[in-house]
Formats: sequence, structure tokens, C-alpha cells
Amino acid sequence: MTTGSKAMPPSEPDVVRPKRLKFISDMSFGTRVVVGFVLGVAVGLFFGEGAAVLQTAVDAYIRLMQMTVIPYLVLGLMASLGRLSRSDARLLAQGGGLSIVAMWVVTALLIVAMTLAFPDLQSGSFFSTALVQPPRPFNVAEVFIPDNPFASLANSAVPAVVLFCVAMGLALIETRNKERVLDAFLVLNEAVSRVTKFVAGLTPLGIFAIGAVAAGTMSITEFERLQVYFVTFIVAAVLLTFLVVPFFVTALTPFRYRHVVSVAKDALLTAFVADNLFIVLPLLAERAKELIKDYDLHSEAAENSVDAIIPIAFNFPMAGKLLMLLFLPFAAWLADEALDWSDYPVLFGAGVLSFFAKTSTAVPFLMDLLDIPQDLFQLYLASDLVTGRFSSLLATMCLLATCLVTGGFMAGYLRFDRHRILMALAISGGVTVGTVIVTKILLSLFIDPENHQDQLLMNMQLPTRPVEIIVDDEPPEEIGAPLARKHNGALERIRRNGVLRVGYNADRLPLTFFNAHHDLVGFDVDLAGSLAHELGVKLEFVPFTWQNVTHEIDAGLIDVVPSVPYSTSLIPAKRLSTPYYQGVLGFAVRDPDRAKFATLEAIHKQHHLTIGIPTELQLPVAALTNYLAPVEVKTEFVRALRYFFEEKVTNVDAMLVTAEVGTAWTLLHPHFTVVVPRPTSVQIPMGYMVHPEDEDLLEFIESWLVIHRARGTVDRAYDFWILGQGAKSHTRRWSIIHNVLGWTD
Repeated sequence: MTTGSKAMPPSEPDVVRPKRLKFISDMSFGTRVVVGFVLGVAVGLFFGEGAAVLQTAVDAYIRLMQMTVIPYLVLGLMASLGRLSRSDARLLAQGGGLSIVAMWVVTALLIVAMTLAFPDLQSGSFFSTALVQPPRPFNVAEVFIPDNPFASLANSAVPAVVLFCVAMGLALIETRNKERVLDAFLVLNEAVSRVTKFVAGLTPLGIFAIGAVAAGTMSITEFERLQVYFVTFIVAAVLLTFLVVPFFVTALTPFRYRHVVSVAKDALLTAFVADNLFIVLPLLAERAKELIKDYDLHSEAAENSVDAIIPIAFNFPMAGKLLMLLFLPFAAWLADEALDWSDYPVLFGAGVLSFFAKTSTAVPFLMDLLDIPQDLFQLYLASDLVTGRFSSLLATMCLLATCLVTGGFMAGYLRFDRHRILMALAISGGVTVGTVIVTKILLSLFIDPENHQDQLLMNMQLPTRPVEIIVDDEPPEEIGAPLARKHNGALERIRRNGVLRVGYNADRLPLTFFNAHHDLVGFDVDLAGSLAHELGVKLEFVPFTWQNVTHEIDAGLIDVVPSVPYSTSLIPAKRLSTPYYQGVLGFAVRDPDRAKFATLEAIHKQHHLTIGIPTELQLPVAALTNYLAPVEVKTEFVRALRYFFEEKVTNVDAMLVTAEVGTAWTLLHPHFTVVVPRPTSVQIPMGYMVHPEDEDLLEFIESWLVIHRARGTVDRAYDFWILGQGAKSHTRRWSIIHNVLGWTD
């Protein structure tokens, strides 16, 4: 052995990877994401609702991807701004501001254009507690100004965190010996980027889980009412992502269209499938810098601008987020109250500011600002699973465009070529106009303009039938003499006869009404079944009118009448139980008159009004006059609500109703609507009415109400019938394993 020589370790054999693994490793990142999503959708379609077990994996993936976002924003923003000179900071504000404002304008114009594609449609809705809820306040100071930056960090209050970091970054520009702090920030930021890249490698697996859960649990019927919004939103998002925004970049920079789209491909796929813009922020910064280098435009100023503009622009309502404003004109259209042209400046002015916060907070605020029924907000929440992905897609392209244009401002490669700008505007505008026209035609052909909410109501069934139910179709021809009652003998009489007689009026949707199968159903029918079950007797429903109900109770033809308003003139003659729900007074009006009754201020602008009053709501005329003062009020008593909705009563401007009943009628007659004048609502207690001498029956009902309120029986019936939850389909989600293979649980 030669002195000083070192023994060489034995050579290791080359590792041969299995062909299957090599095939996967040879795929590009974007391809693996797409394959993961396709496989996930296939698994979801195969197992159906069983794929929901992967929801835990979805939550874990999203949390891992969000883990480094706040640190990335804090470190990257302060370090990037702190390294700038004062002049560079000024150029950054100018370049970034140009991009953001330009995309705001373009998005606003496209939103207005897409509303022209809405077909004609009439609709109604069940009662919603949103009718009586006060508008949600929008506290600008609370959202944007951090009184405690650490609390903002802990609560992920991103706008407040960004304001703090911007202030610190700008302060560092003029701070001495700042390099020590900035170097530490840069080292930490590099470590955060490494963690982000590692977690990003799990994206195909995370996307697989997301695709499986979405495909397995989503039902097409959930989105029937949203198809117009889906189509117009998706069309607008695709136009902006792949045409307008890239053309904006190519018109102002040396970059070519295909290079801009190509460099964004991986980030677009990830943001779209994961429905999350957070997770692509580091990737976008990397891709923007790569494109700048590929065109030999690299400079320290351009690189710093990319690192600084992403966390700043991320918290601005970019086009991806601002496009969500399309839901407001859609909701107004769905309520048959299309926005006036004068409403759009309010929509965009308030929308830009409010969308700095979460859209779930901003949308209800804007709906109230524009007098759009807030019960439609639930549709916005349901739509986010689809529109959120296209919003993330568009936001990703907008962030890339902002980086490239701002980098051009900083590095000096931005150019204003009149010919290129006009060409981009002409192509974008022409394609947009053509797309809107085609979308309008297709929606008109495939969207049924008829309202089908009436079918949901009329197909509702009682969830249970705890006792035998007898329904009398006709009221008694003659009402006999008053029943000879014994003191405290009502319960004995009912149990001896084996039947509880409950009065009903078939026009009180959704309290008592005949469904499409001519079965008597409704909120009060449901609760009456529970009451009769507690008494151990059958249930008989006896029709009545408000004119003869007193005589029917006196004659013993009816034992109890449900949902009697405390304000009725019947109170002195009969006894009412403790209220078991609160009705809300409102006005049923024809759709064109909605704005006239939306607020007390609007009502007070009317000179005189004729108000129809149903028999059961015989309020003192003086009370109604005082409520609507100084308007001159004339009242007309109407025997049945259907006379108004069927337009047999034409001499009244509005019908006084309880909103719970009135909204159900609008499902059958969608050219009417129910409004509860703001800012305050008038609630009216509803109780059970019995004969004054039937004290034992009243006492039993009081005890029954206490027990069944505690058990949740009353609340469940309220949600089922009045809020319309019982009108939803509860069938199993379609899947291959159940519907094709026939496997059962």
C-alpha cells in the first residue's frame, strides 16, 4: 500500500428506479397536479359521499400550504421595502398603482357587460331571518389599522398586518445600519421559501383529496339557481385571465403573450385546483424573476420590486377578487330588481373599499347598501366552491401582470407604444363584445325562464305522522249552539272523543296548506301532530274563516287554532297561549313597487297609500297610520291573501302580511315580493287560541310548549317549513358504487 494513499470506498451500484416511479418523476409539476385532480374526481364519482372521509386530508393540506404565508408576507415585505431607496419606493408605488387601477377599471367594465347576458327570470324565496337582521357594519379602522400588530398576526388579519409591515419597511429606508436587520430577514425568508417548496411538492396529493371530496359531495341540483352566475362569472374570469390581462402586459412590456401565459402555467393550475392564492405567492415571485431574466432585463431594482409588490398587491382587491362583485347584479336580477345604471358607481366605489376585507363580510354590506334581499347571500356562499377557483385563477394572472409591469417601471423597460395599446384594446374589446352576445344567446336558449320554486313548496311532505290525521275539506254548514262546558273539562272531553280538533286555513302558506298530493301539510300541521301524540288522540283538522272562528270554537267544532297573532281583535274574546314564534310584519307588493316600501324613508315620500289588511291582522287603523305617518293611509280589509296575489284585488298599493306567510306566497306568484321596511322591523307574537273556559287545555299546551322548545321540536319545524329546509332534496349523492354497481351500505 502506498504511503499517504487513502483507501477508496467500494463503488455503489447505480440505483435503478422502477419504470412506474420514473414515469411519474418525468412528469412536469403541472402535469402531476392535473393527474392528481383527475384521479381525485374519478374517486369522488365512484364512491360518492363516501369520499368525504378525505376531508381531513384536504384540511391538513390547506393548513400546511398556509403555514408559511404570514411569515413570508412579514419578512418579504419589510426586507424588500427596506432595501429600496426613496426614489425606488416612489417608482414602485407609481408602477404598482398603474397596474392595479387599470385592472380595476377593466374588471368593472366587464362586470357591467356580463350583466347584459342575463336572461329574463322570475323567482321567489322562502322566509329568511336576514329580512329582519340589521346590516353588518363595515369598520374600516378595525380592518386596516392594527392597534396591536401581534393580535393581527395571531388572528391572520392580513390587511392590518400588511399596513404594519409597509410602515416598518418604509421606516427602514431611512434607518441607519439597517443591513444587519435586512440580512437576517433575507436569511429567514430563504428558509421560509425552502419550507414552502417542500410543502408544494405535496400538491398533487392534496389536489387528489380536494378533487375527490368535491366530486363526491357536490350535487348538481345545489347549483340550479346559480347556473347563470356560474356561466357569466366563468366567462368573465377566462376572458380576463387568458386575454385581457396578458394583452395588458404585452402592450406595455417587451414580453410576448405566449411567454406570459406559459410562465404562469404551473401557478395557474395550482391556484385553480387548490382554490387558494396563498400557496402560489412564492412561486409567482420566482416565475416573474425568471421571465425578466429570460429577456435579459434583470436588475436589482426589478427583483426588489417583485419581492415587494406581491405581498402588497395580494392584499388589494385585484381583478380576481373584484370580479366577485358580479354576484350583486346577479342577485338583484334574481330578485327581479335589476340594478339601475346609477347604482353601478355605488357598487364599484363601495365594493373596492369593502373588498379589502373578506368577501363574506363585504357582500352582505353591499347587498344592504343596494337594497338587495340578503336571504340571497346563502347562494353566494354555495357558489364559492366553483367561482372561488376561477377567482384564484384570475388573481394569479393579475399578480403576475402587476409584478411584470411594476418591474418594468423600476427597471425602465416599460413602454407606451400607442399602436400596441390600441391593438390590445381593439382585440380585447371585440372578443368581449362577441362573447357577451354569444353568452346571452346560449343562456336564453338553455335557461328556463319560469320559476320552479313553487314546485319545491308544493312537494313538501310531513317528516313524520305520529298520529292518524283526518282532514275536513268543507266547513260545517251550520254552527250549533255553544258547547256546554264543564270547568276544567276540555282535556277529558278531547280524550273521551279520541280526537283533537284543530282549526286550519288553507291559505296560510307555509303554516297550513294543501300540497301537490292534496295532503294538508305545514308548520302548524307538523306541531299539531306532536301535540295530539302527547294527548294520545287522533288529529282532525277543521277548516275555518276568521269571520266564523269564534262561533266554531264556542260550538266545540274546534278545540284550538294555531298561529293566532296577538294583535288580532279576537284576543278579548278568546285565550291565547304563550307565543311559540314571532311573526314579522311586512308588505307584499308587486315587484316594480319594491323600492317604494323598502325603507320607512322611501314610504314617507309617498303622498297617499292604500293598504290591504287581511282579516287575521285587524290592527287598529290608528297604529298603522302612526307607523306610516305622515303618509295619508287608507285601509281595505281583504278576506283572503290569495285575492291579492291572484290580482283579484287591484285597488291596494300593498298588502300587510306576516313575512313568513307572504314570502311563501311569492314562490307561487314570483312577480310579487315581500319587504320589511328598514331600519326597524315590527314583530308580532303568535300563539294558540282556545276557548276562555278551556283552562286545562291551555295549561297543557303551555307545558307542552316548554318541553318541546327544550327538545328543539319547535325550532326544527320552523327551520323545516318556514325557512324552507324541508324543500331541499335529501337524496343520496349519485355515485358509481351505488347507482351503477348497486352496492348498498
